[in-house]
Amino acid sequence: MLRRPLTNDFNSRRLPSKRSLQSLLTPEQMNIAIQRESARADRNGGEFALVLFRAQSAEPHSLSTMRLAKTVLRRVRATDDLGWYDEQHIAALLPDTSAAGAWRFADQVCMMLSRKAPRPLCSVYSYPTKWFAGDDNNGNGDISSSNGNGDGHSL
Repeated sequence: MLRRPLTNDFNSRRLPSKRSLQSLLTPEQMNIAIQRESARADRNGGEFALVLFRAQSAEPHSLSTMRLAKTVLRRVRATDDLGWYDEQHIAALLPDTSAAGAWRFADQVCMMLSRKAPRPLCSVYSYPTKWFAGDDNNGNGDISSSNGNGDGHSL
């Protein structure tokens, strides 16, 4: 039976999540998700961003790593993928998100974490690459940038 939507249903862009730390993708699963989004962006002319947060501890069950993962889990949308990029990086794959939008996301996560711990290092990668003609006399200029906590790159 269909229910009538409540006004509150449309106030948030993020849906209530049943995600937990056990729902984080493995590095292999994250690689597949990145390939899937790359193919989707190529097919539909869209874009996506990948945000990497460097865990302060190489131990996946350390307090700081778990706090980072829980904070990112609270911030992602229902359409985003979250998992391990490698043994030191938690990755958030953000479909239909520009590099600027990904930096806003990364900054919000870092601000949420900085209340209790040092800000994590983060990097943003965007796909497809966006170039400005004549940005540096040679026509080479990537709009990806750094927020001072990491690097900006294109996938």
